[in-house]
Amino acid sequence: MSVLGPFNFLRQAMENGLSWHRTGKRLPIWVHGLAIFGAVLGVWMAWLDTTIGEFDWLRAMFEVAVMPVLVYVGFFAYSRKLL
Repeated sequence: MSVLGPFNFLRQAMENGLSWHRTGKRLPIWVHGLAIFGAVLGVWMAWLDTTIGEFDWLRAMFEVAVMPVLVYVGFFAYSRKLL
């Protein structure tokens, strides 16, 4: 039963993302700004890994890529469905 929460969150994000895509609406510019901020935060997290001596390229790339994706998934999960 504990899997249903994250599954429902991702399902809602995919439904709303497809709804945005079907209607042809553009995302607000502030969402892209938050995604850029997320990428900067990911770069900062990867840089912190170098300062503690545990740098790994795969983990650094993952940190940089995941942060903006989380912004878009969160936006689509919490935005209302367009008709």
